[in-house]
This record gives sequence, C-alpha cells and structure tokens, in this order.
Amino acid sequence: MTMRTNCILLLVILLGAFPLSVHADESGSIILYTPYTKISVTPGASIDYSIDLINNTDGVTNANLSVSGLPGSWKHEIKSGGWTLSQLSVLPQEKKTFNLKVEVPLKVNKGSYHFTVFAGETKLPLEVIVAQKGTYQSSLPTSPICRAIPSPPLPSMPL
Repeated sequence: MTMRTNCILLLVILLGAFPLSVHADESGSIILYTPYTKISVTPGASIDYSIDLINNTDGVTNANLSVSGLPGSWKHEIKSGGWTLSQLSVLPQEKKTFNLKVEVPLKVNKGSYHFTVFAGETKLPLEVIVAQKGTYQSSLPTSPICRAIPSPPLPSMPL
C-alpha cells in the first residue's frame, strides 16, 4: 500500500511541477470566416471569396493580410472598398469584410489545391478542387486552308 501511495504522491508532485497547458493561438479572439472553405471549379474560373475579419477583443486590431500556398501560376488580389489591401483595421467587438479574388489558370491539372489566408497569426485554410484538366487549346475545330483550284477555260462561243 505504501508503494501505491508513493506513486500517487509522486504523480501529484510531477503534475504540479509541470502543469498541463493548452496552446491557444494568442490571436484566438481574432477570427477569419467565409462559408466557402471547399469549392469545385473548372479551369479558367475566377473565384470571389467574401471573408469576414471578426475582432472579439477589447482593443483595435490591425491585421496584416496575406495568402500562402497558392501555385505560382494562380493570381490573387485582396480588396475592400475598391482598394487593394495588405492590412485591415477593425474596432473592438466588430467585423470588417474584405474580398479575395483568386484566378485559376486555364492550363491547370485536375486535383485539389490547398492554400491559407492569414490575418496576422489567424489562419483560414481554403481548398479549391479543379474538376478537370485544363489546357490552352481552344475547343473550336480547325480546318485546312482552302486553296482555289484553277478550272479549265470555258470554250469560246462564236457570235
């Protein structure tokens, strides 16, 4: 019984010396939200995300906005109020909306593409599924060049 009591006592001492901690994002009160976190598109599509930056803190937040993980051939732009943004300020207990436009190129492989929107340390993971392989080629049929074939001269008729 003494051995069991000693083990329990040692466990309690160790737990007190090394407290368990939960690692929370220090900006846990700053939230990025869009309802469209996983969408399916075709090559050449333009995706317009409307994203809310929600400040649940008691102070003003100035969040640096960025996008990470998009393939190099994909273009993106962050805008709000007609302006291109790299930082957005939100009053305490309020939200501001910004738009992220992502251009999927015509020449793209079929598959799933993951990227992340950042507002400071806050992350919003997004996924785009390209439903079919894209190409630069047009779907219009091409035909060979038509050449005029000379016809034999018409016989002359006496008048």
